[in-house]
Amino acid sequence: MGSRWVTRIKYSPLSRLAALPMRARLGLGATARHAGAVLRWLATSREWANFSYDLTPQGVDAVACAISVLGERPLEEVRAWADELKRDAVFAARYAGRVRGSRLRHITDPELRYGRCLVRYLLVRAAEPRLVFEAGTDRGLSTWAMVRALQHAGLPPGRSCIVTVDLADDRGELLDGDEGGYVQRLVGDSVQRLCELDAPVDLFVHDTTSDEAHMRAQLAALAPRLAPGGWLHSAWFTAPFVEHCQRHGLRVLQYAEQPQGHWYPGSRCGIARAYLPAADAATLGP
Repeated sequence: MGSRWVTRIKYSPLSRLAALPMRARLGLGATARHAGAVLRWLATSREWANFSYDLTPQGVDAVACAISVLGERPLEEVRAWADELKRDAVFAARYAGRVRGSRLRHITDPELRYGRCLVRYLLVRAAEPRLVFEAGTDRGLSTWAMVRALQHAGLPPGRSCIVTVDLADDRGELLDGDEGGYVQRLVGDSVQRLCELDAPVDLFVHDTTSDEAHMRAQLAALAPRLAPGGWLHSAWFTAPFVEHCQRHGLRVLQYAEQPQGHWYPGSRCGIARAYLPAADAATLGP
């Protein structure tokens, strides 16, 4: 009898009113959880831009799967690289020392959270690049992670280089000069700096702005300079990114960041890779 009445109400004009308490509990519960996360962040974090966060285990797997597919690498190998960075005491010590002993202590949380720098580490391990072009240096955490990736891969300075560009000249506080020859730091517009390059780019890291006009200009400057088998990573999966990949025949995947314990929901990011010519693929492998 009771279930029959529930069914009749469910499929009647009264359904919306009868379900109101349950719907309110679901919606307001999500709002309350988000508000609680924001309040905890306000009370404990020093950051006001370029938030740091760890990715959930599922978030790390999403990135690892994308890199595994595009790089034609075993998934377990990519996962092992993620563990490699998290065990890297040299990487962690640099972060802790710089945050304690510099102006970063006022705007940076002392706890090291890997987030996007882990993604860039995995990309360098998969690409084994000769030249990385990073658009957007900020504190230099991703740059430092990519240096460590080159070092763990046994790729010496001279063979591999990271060019990192930012509009401001006071960025890169986590870096030590040119990192023994691995890093070239430039100030200026990333589009102009890309146009000045005379070497092919094996990995392009885009983390400047989501402005579509600027992204189109960056990708247009990159197009003739991307090496066969070259990689792109953008912090934003946008129409210009997809259009560029389609126009130039790149394989492209999207993944959603999954920040752990942070109010920021994460971005939808794009990873793409140019096809290798058959002869190069047979010679070089992934």
